Amino acid sequence: MFNNRAHRLEVEVPFLAALGGLLDGDLEVDEAIRRMVDSYQG
Repeated sequence: MFNNRAHRLEVEVPFLAALGGLLDGDLEVDEAIRRMVDSYQG
């Protein structure tokens, strides 16, 4: 829901994108965590 709304508003939300990818099964756990941590660092 939030990820879709951000996409419509053209706002980048890398943390939510990583979480969504993990929950959808598109990302492995370690990759999703790396992306989540990276989203806070940059």
